[in-house]
Amino acid sequence: MKSATELKRLQSNLVKANEELAHLFSEKAKVSNAVNKATQVVNNINKKIKQLTARNKPVVVTEHATLRYIERVIGINLDDIHNIILNDEVKAKVKAFGNGKYEVEGGFSVVVKENTIVTVEV
Repeated sequence: MKSATELKRLQSNLVKANEELAHLFSEKAKVSNAVNKATQVVNNINKKIKQLTARNKPVVVTEHATLRYIERVIGINLDDIHNIILNDEVKAKVKAFGNGKYEVEGGFSVVVKENTIVTVEV
């Protein structure tokens, strides 16, 4: 008789536990929806802030755009300039001496760091 009473009590507790679990899953879904909506609001606000901030930034021209202008609009061949800067004389000096500043025929100097010409000076 004791086991029948215990079984009835456990079955009753199971029904209550399942009801509580269903209630919690329902609450979890509501909270998840609320979080998703709040996230969407925050993302929309951030997007608008970014758009307004971008409008207030100064417009800039990249070095890439400048080089393409020189090459395509003005019509200067950048490969020709490259070959003037990195001529056989410069290659020989870099090979022999490595890093440094080297005068080049034509009235300018190149600054070399780790086999890369990093700037040209007059």
